[in-house]
Amino acid sequence: MKIFYFCKTMDQYVTYHNDYHVLICRQHAFGLSPDYVERHFRESHKTIPIEIRKKIVHYSKTLDLWQSERVNNIAPTFVPIQGLHIISGLKCDYFDCKELRSTEISMEKHCRDNHGWKGKDGRQWSEQKMQVIFPSLKRKYFTYFEIINLDIFQ
Repeated sequence: MKIFYFCKTMDQYVTYHNDYHVLICRQHAFGLSPDYVERHFRESHKTIPIEIRKKIVHYSKTLDLWQSERVNNIAPTFVPIQGLHIISGLKCDYFDCKELRSTEISMEKHCRDNHGWKGKDGRQWSEQKMQVIFPSLKRKYFTYFEIINLDIFQ
């Protein structure tokens, strides 16, 4: 009975994603790097009893969690990552670029810096549904192949 309670408690706050080796905070819908789990729950979840927060940290140490750099090198999957928000973004349409950005300004900068784009060239990007695992300066956007009907996830 204790194991069931422990799992139910963990599922209430976090989800472990095997394919990406990442622990996702359910409330904030983003991944936690291994060295950030304790700080995140200490600073962002003060209403959770400290005993539960300690159990979450202990649980995280039993998992094979990867640093963001390693996670960001994994090829995208065919399906959205459960527990993360699906956001609207932009995909570069130059050649086989596949760069993803969240704003038009950052996409313009990418196209200018990497492809010699000028405003007179017109829009060289298209809208793309995507996800981000880690909300930091090292963020990388993930997309999944357009075979999927995204309406079922909205």
